[in-house]
Parts: sequence; structure tokens; C-alpha cells
Amino acid sequence: MRNRLLAAFLSIAFAILVIQDLPLASYLQTVERDSVNLSLQRDAWTLASAAEPKLVKGDLKALEGIVYGYARTNASGVDIVDGSGTLLASTHTSELGYDYSNRVEIESALQGVAVTGERDSTSLGGRMLVVSVPIRSGTKMAGALRLTYPIASVDAIVSKRIRSIYVAGLVTLLVAITAAFLMAGAYTRRLRNIHAATEQLASGDLTARVATSDRGASEMRGLEVAFNLMAARLQTLVESQRSFASDASHQLRTPLTALRLRLENAAESVRNARATEQSLEQAIVEVQRLQVLIDGLLALARLEGQAMHVDVVAVDPVIAERLDMWSPLAEERGLELRSMVPSGLKVSAASGALAQVLDSYLDNALEFAPTGSRIEITAVAHERSVDFHVIDAGPGMDADARAHAFNRFWRGRADGSGTGLGLAIASRLAEVSGGTVRLDSVQPHGVDAVVTLHRA
Repeated sequence: MRNRLLAAFLSIAFAILVIQDLPLASYLQTVERDSVNLSLQRDAWTLASAAEPKLVKGDLKALEGIVYGYARTNASGVDIVDGSGTLLASTHTSELGYDYSNRVEIESALQGVAVTGERDSTSLGGRMLVVSVPIRSGTKMAGALRLTYPIASVDAIVSKRIRSIYVAGLVTLLVAITAAFLMAGAYTRRLRNIHAATEQLASGDLTARVATSDRGASEMRGLEVAFNLMAARLQTLVESQRSFASDASHQLRTPLTALRLRLENAAESVRNARATEQSLEQAIVEVQRLQVLIDGLLALARLEGQAMHVDVVAVDPVIAERLDMWSPLAEERGLELRSMVPSGLKVSAASGALAQVLDSYLDNALEFAPTGSRIEITAVAHERSVDFHVIDAGPGMDADARAHAFNRFWRGRADGSGTGLGLAIASRLAEVSGGTVRLDSVQPHGVDAVVTLHRA
């Protein structure tokens, strides 16, 4: 992958340099020629103005001084002709006295028209930039001045600048290669770390994690964080299933052993109808207890193995259903079930979570509350949360018992009945809803079972 990233980075950098530098080279050539043309035009008019009085006087030595003075500091050729087109002063000394009136640019200048252009010249040694201007003395045409500049010199200047551009482009490309190598290495290194952690996780090491970094692309940080969350979730699920399997095998052993003993007793007392009936009844009780235990284990396994959707739950209908469901049983046991919950409350919870947690609390309260006492369902609304309380007047629980009450298979009943899963399921339901559970002590005696959920 690193090679593909390098190829992509370098292709983009090279394309940018080509798209940028080729037009720039052409532009520089045009600009340089225009610059030389303007310079020659300016110099030609300046020299013509200086040569005019010398040409009128016929001072050839002074004209020669103007020509060579300019030629010493410039690469241009200089030619000065009189009104008839005869060459009087020139950097091409071998042609002095020649008739230049047949040169197109000289002819135009002698007619009062300045000329700028390019032409090939065998005598001048190649293709030249030419500027020719008239020299006037009042209304009289005194002569003309021509400047010639070899295009090869312009091309040399342009080539030098283009070479500079290419050198800069090459340096830029080298910098891009270095940056691409470093960036590709950084990306692929982090991907290799994720790949290694994935293989470690696949081999059974559930502690495998990826080192996260605040540097680099946010997408890469997001991938690392998501991988760690996935690994942590997987570790939690696997450990939970291992614990579940261990606890289930331990807890199922007791009712199965008891069931086997009941059936053995029934077999031994088959001749005694009464004893057989009692053994079978006890076996049925053990089977029922086993069924309840299995149902609780399955419910807890489902909660451990899936993420539940949290939604807005209206509290009023849930409380009303709890009162309708549990009031008959409370009256049968001589208990009063009361609710003091403000109307209109809404909380965030998983589907059915609040109802199941309250059912678990009420089941325990009805089991322990003494006849003639009262069980209260109350709610206290805070700015961002709601505390639901199920308060009974039973014998209460010490601090150690309250701390372990939500553990799986923990039983608070003295007779050891029950599955010890009800409060564990309630705790898990509150957790997936983003809430918490706890048991508080009530004075002088009793238990306040609390579930706190986020207020919607």
C-alpha cells in the first residue's frame, strides 16, 4: 500500500509541475522578447536624438563614438545612415559607405515610419530583432538609426531562466518525494499496527489494542478508536460468556442433583403411593425452579450479547401498569402498594427496561415486606435525571449484602430460594439504558431500591 500511496503522491506532484512549468517557459520567452523590444525601442529613440546634431554637422567621429559607446554596454548592433541611406557609422565597420536604402526597415525609417520586428540576416549572422527609427532635423529627414539584437541572445536568457525553473521544479519534486515517503510511511505504519492488532485479536489475545495518536488524519484516529472500542466490546462479551458458562454450569448442578435425588427416592418408594406422590411433587418443584433459572440465564445472555436501542419512555403508563399488575398480589399478602410519581415525566431507556427493573424491585419488596406494611413507588426528578425508588419496610440489608445484591446468582433469601438473577438483570437493563442501580438502607428498617435514568 505504501508504494501505491507514493505513486499517487508523486503522480499528482509531477502533473502539477508539468502543468505549471511548461506554460511558464513559453510565457517567459514571450515576456523576454517583449522586454528586449521595448528596451531597443527606447534606446533607439534616445540614440537617434543624440545622433541628430552630429549627423547634421557631418561629424562622423562623434557618430562613431555614439555607436561604440552604446555597443560597449549592450549586445546590440548599431547602424546610422544619412538621408540617402548611406551607412555612416556602424558596429559592422566593413560595410561603412554601403547603401542601406534597400533594407526594408531602413527604407521605412527614411520615410518617417519607425519599424520593429524580426528578420533573418546573413550579414548580421542569423535571426535578429530589429528596431529602426527616423532621425529628423526639424522638418527635414536627416537619416535613420537601426538597432539589431540577436534572437539567440534572447533565447539564451530565456533558457537560463527556464533552467532555473526546472531546477526549482526538480527540488520541489525531491521535496514532494520526501514528504510523500514520510506521509505514506506514517499512514501505512498505523495501518500495519491495526493489522497486527487484528491478527493478535484473531489468535485469541483479547487484550490486543492499538496505540492511538492525536496527530495525523482524523479518519485514521477514528479508525484506531473504533478498533479499540470493538476490541474492548469483544473482550467484554467473551469474558461475559465465559463467566456465564461457568456460573450456569455451577448453578444448574444443584437443581439437577436435587432432581436426580428426588427421582431416585421416587423409584425406591414406588410401592408407597404417598411417598411416591411427595417425591414427584418435589421433583416437579425442582424442574420448575430449573426452568426459572434457565429463563433467567437466557434473558441475561441476551442482554450481555446485544446493544439495545434507547428511546424516550413516558413514565405514567409504566407506573400505572405496575400498580395494576402488583396490587392484587399485594392485597392478597396484606400489603399496601402506593405510588407518588409526578405526572408527565419522560426518561431515556431501552424498550421495557424501566418496567422490568421496577418489577424486579417490587417482586423482592413483596417477598420481604411484613404483613400490614406499605410499599411505595416514588420518583424524584432532577435537571438531567430521574431517580425511581421502591421502598419497603422489610428486615433490610447490611452494607455488604447491598454491595453484592446485583451480582449474578447472589441470593438474599434465607431459605436460598430464587435464582439470584433478578437484580443482575435489572442492573444490566439500567446499564444499557445509560442509568445506574443501587440499594439504600431505610430507617428504622427496610430497603430503598433505586434506579436512576437520564431525563428525556
